[in-house]
Amino acid sequence: MIPISLRLEGDDEQALDLLSSPNAIVARLRRRIKYHHKSVGSFAWRDSIDHSQLAVWWPSTEQSEQRGVRYVNGELHLRADIKPTSAMAHFRIEVR
Repeated sequence: MIPISLRLEGDDEQALDLLSSPNAIVARLRRRIKYHHKSVGSFAWRDSIDHSQLAVWWPSTEQSEQRGVRYVNGELHLRADIKPTSAMAHFRIEVR
């Protein structure tokens, strides 16, 4: 699990209320596996992309004394077997 905290700022209070709604925010990690694949007569990169589950959000208990500021907290759940970003020779994993 990765904890997430967002601070949203703006002059339009109505827009901030809409954007800070837990249902309005979409976030997830993207994992890209890239490797060289050798087939008859060619040597090309192959790509595989998958995504984590969507983050879960809730209104923050932290309140700002400033107008035009909202806080939202959340968490991103990851599979236990996910590997970190790494690269070696003709194989690469990117997590963003």
